Amino acid sequence: MKKGLLSLLALALTVVGCQNYDDQFDELTSQITSLQSTVDGLTGVTAAITTLQGTVAGLATTIGNVSTGVGENATTLETVSATLADLLAQLDDVATNADLDAISSTLALVQSDVRELLEGNATINQNITINSEATLLYVETLVSTGTDRPSVIVNGTVTFNTTGFSAGQQQRANDIAKKIATVLNDVSVTSTSTLEFSDMTFIDADLTSGGGADIAELRTITGDFQSTEIGDIDYSFLSSVGGTMKIIAGDAGATNVNSITSVDFGTATFGSISVGASVLITM
Repeated sequence: MKKGLLSLLALALTVVGCQNYDDQFDELTSQITSLQSTVDGLTGVTAAITTLQGTVAGLATTIGNVSTGVGENATTLETVSATLADLLAQLDDVATNADLDAISSTLALVQSDVRELLEGNATINQNITINSEATLLYVETLVSTGTDRPSVIVNGTVTFNTTGFSAGQQQRANDIAKKIATVLNDVSVTSTSTLEFSDMTFIDADLTSGGGADIAELRTITGDFQSTEIGDIDYSFLSSVGGTMKIIAGDAGATNVNSITSVDFGTATFGSISVGASVLITM
């Protein structure tokens, strides 16, 4: 951008010293329009790179356990991370749309590499829903729950609603929950018994917890986190929530507004926080 602004200033000085003002002003207007187009493009590319960096970071925490060809995949992720960092640095020197097009082309290649990783053997490229015996049986064909089987990346939404499940069904659902490491879309969990998401460290969208989710290994949520937990709530294990952290049991008018005694967020960062005004928050 520095080059673009300097060029614009030089052109403006030229205008002062020339007789053909109409032509010079037309050229200046054209330069300003081109520069604005570059600025608008920079915003979009910067957002795309930042989003992809979050996805790559989440994949990096699980890729060694969820795919075949571990060494090759890990090397690919390291290369992708380095390339994304370099692209962000290059954005500081963008002067023309041609410069931006070159960066965008490289970004497209990087996105393709990440997509290839997501299509590995241990990636579930569809939504997962467990809310009945039929859906439970189907998901069991997608996720191998044996102790020697790898955890999975879910390239889709994950929905667990095990209310009314028998003890046996709940255990089977829990075995699946233990195998989910990374989710690249929204997650919703409602259960009257604990579901242990013991390998899940990264959600690249929103998380809605209606109770029963053990997410102590979760570190990053790029979207919103909505919780109905009550009592002494401990979310100190989180590193960041990109959107709003909302504990709806603490909203004014809720029947259990006084059922939250404290909330510990530790050192986690949030886009914003919404919780009952009378609740003790520790950060």
